[in-house]
Amino acid sequence: MWEDFRHGFIIGTTEFVDRIKLRYTGLKPHREVSQQKGLVGRIDAEEFLTRASALLGRNLQRCRETERLYGEERQDRDSLMYYLWERGAFTNEEIGEFFGVGYSAVSHTVTRVRNQLRKNKVFQRKLEFINSQIKM
Repeated sequence: MWEDFRHGFIIGTTEFVDRIKLRYTGLKPHREVSQQKGLVGRIDAEEFLTRASALLGRNLQRCRETERLYGEERQDRDSLMYYLWERGAFTNEEIGEFFGVGYSAVSHTVTRVRNQLRKNKVFQRKLEFINSQIKM
């Protein structure tokens, strides 16, 4: 029973706990503090993917089941993967399971997206739009 007990014990509403998380850990977990990744970084990935794919006008099921996507469809799927990776709460293997790809494909996707973000302002604005619309 006690093996899942971490980060102390807080009595209060979910909103109260969220305020405490923000106050003491910030919005983005520190990469070297694994406890913060588990506390702050976890989001409901299914809910995020559903909402973000709707914002992009994409069929989430198609992004998951189609092995090869091209053009803007691929870019949108890659941006969803990148967002989950950037949160620091999921391993590449976990992200790969959401999309039906291997962990190394996630790594290659992240590298590709990072390169695109440096060069492509339209793509950069698209990711900022998703982030601004979905606060998780």
